[in-house]
Amino acid sequence: MQCHPAASLGITADRISSGAKAVVAQLHGAGYQAHVVGGSIRDLLLGLQPKDFDVATNALPEQLKKLFRQRARMIGRRFRIVHVRAGDEIVEVTTFRAGDAAAKSGGAGKHRRHNVYGKTVAEDAARRDLSINALYYDPASAQLRDFHHGLRDLRRSQIRVIGPARQRYEEDPVRMLRTVRFAAKLGFEIVPESRQSIPRQASLLLKVPPARRALESQRLLLTGHGAASLRLLLKHQLLGGLFPASAPLIKADPSATGRGLEAIDRRTDRQRAGRSLLLGSFMLWPAYRSGLPDGAAWQEPEHKAQAALETIEASYRHYKLHSDQMPWNQRPSQQRELLMHSWMLQPRPGSRTWPLPDPKALGYGLALELLELRVASGEAELQPILGQWQANPPAKPSSDGGRGRRAPGRRWQSKAGAQGRPERRRHASPGSDPASEQPAKTPKKNDHKKTRHRRRSRPRSRAALP
Repeated sequence: MQCHPAASLGITADRISSGAKAVVAQLHGAGYQAHVVGGSIRDLLLGLQPKDFDVATNALPEQLKKLFRQRARMIGRRFRIVHVRAGDEIVEVTTFRAGDAAAKSGGAGKHRRHNVYGKTVAEDAARRDLSINALYYDPASAQLRDFHHGLRDLRRSQIRVIGPARQRYEEDPVRMLRTVRFAAKLGFEIVPESRQSIPRQASLLLKVPPARRALESQRLLLTGHGAASLRLLLKHQLLGGLFPASAPLIKADPSATGRGLEAIDRRTDRQRAGRSLLLGSFMLWPAYRSGLPDGAAWQEPEHKAQAALETIEASYRHYKLHSDQMPWNQRPSQQRELLMHSWMLQPRPGSRTWPLPDPKALGYGLALELLELRVASGEAELQPILGQWQANPPAKPSSDGGRGRRAPGRRWQSKAGAQGRPERRRHASPGSDPASEQPAKTPKKNDHKKTRHRRRSRPRSRAALP
């Protein structure tokens, strides 16, 4: 382990968010260890502005909940994480994890024991995926701790897996995707000992739950470096683990898909809810296209429906859209339905004229965005049709197929930027706007005697009276 003065590396306390410093200070005041760790330190060393700051500590989640009380919220099932609200920020606080001996794998991507906590920073550093993400900054001592030569790898622009790469990939195959993602994001080179076993272990990705694979594919292809990620996925034979049905077709002509992903990279709304549905429609489009006949039969609805069903059956079990990236009120059946309609509305390749669909048709908004990506991918002959479609936008132009998206009624904001809990409606109070006040309700006689579940007894007849 190496210790460096953080100021000599350009990391000072004023570059750390006030929320993260407050959380660390409160943990230190309670007698716990606490460090700012992860991608935020890596980005500061690279001269980038971190989007958030994470904290690692030896306090257990239950102790964090007791310390921060109403400001803390525990999430996660595989490993408990605590989100602490500090002003306008939400700081992610994780407990130190234990070493390899304690966390035995129960199969690819599955662990027998999930909450295996450690006691020291060194144990936690050994469980990190990459050396460049195992850098720990202590604001109290202004020291940067480097356990696995992460600072050296940053200076050399290298991606290195901590520990034996083959064993770490077998424990969790998603680490292969993370290695490729950071190489594409930062423009770094994967060292030979970390990349040699990736093609041989790429098939392990098919054992990972589909929702987790879909989330990683969105992080790879929807965060501004999708084209670079596609090149590395093809180079290391990982694309088949994400999109098995369309991977061979994309590999035959990667330039077309690459140009489409470059168009997504240029979009400012690529991480909006519903973008994952557009990504799935675009990446599975080659598989749907290959199942359709050429010529006039393209317009026959039965051929389109059959090809769409076959594509869904072959691909959807491998690509399950993640709820954090989807309109919150959509069910999986609605997602599949929108995918199918977005394909069935598409014009035939090479066409210059095509019947304009009804802008109110189901999936028309998603089909319009898919057509834009097709034109960006190289199908320039479809540009006149695209112009007609753009002149007739859907009623609600979004990838939810025109269903709209209500603001979720959640109290806590996620780190992806979900909207917060809407304000409650309050009764008019004295001093408020007189125009909005309601007249006071005059209480009726015997209102206090009425109850919801009380039965009224039948009146007794005069004859029954004594």
